[in-house]
Amino acid sequence: MSRIHLLSDRNYRKSRNYYNNRLALYFIMSQRNQYTIENENNVPPKLRDLVVGFIRNWDNIHDISHKYAAGFTPNVTLELGKTSLVGVDRIRSMRETTIHPTNGPLVNISHHLEELYLLAGGNDEMTKVVFTGKVEYTLKSGLVVEEDFASKLHVHYERALEEYRCDFYKVYIDQQALNEGLKAMADSSA
Repeated sequence: MSRIHLLSDRNYRKSRNYYNNRLALYFIMSQRNQYTIENENNVPPKLRDLVVGFIRNWDNIHDISHKYAAGFTPNVTLELGKTSLVGVDRIRSMRETTIHPTNGPLVNISHHLEELYLLAGGNDEMTKVVFTGKVEYTLKSGLVVEEDFASKLHVHYERALEEYRCDFYKVYIDQQALNEGLKAMADSSA
């Protein structure tokens, strides 16, 4: 389920629905931190820390040190929709050219985590994790797109580091509204 609106659309911003939707969103978000997992007491702390740390650092658009990459193995596979990237360097490159506070095309990204689950079928070497939430993208044009998402991770516990590392990350998300916004932005600048 997606929600899309233009920040510069004064008619929409003056409407009752806009203010009611924003008020409800602010109320819900003020009740808990956006990086708090609703069922966090049922999740091993090191797995929770891996997911929360990754998302928090990914959302930090001013981070040039790529702290989010610390939770990946060097040859991690990231699948985002139809895009598949292999290796931390390719992920860094994609993020640098996509999310930037002034150059865009995405000038902000904000995740709101919901739930995290361990999947059956893991073993001592590999654990499968699924987590859900919402993500809000802000385009350079001012367009804001909010989408529900689910992500699946394959993580390994590295005993030498005493932490989990991810070697497979798949994001399930409907990107149609985002793609339409990006296309409209590209068409208007052409």
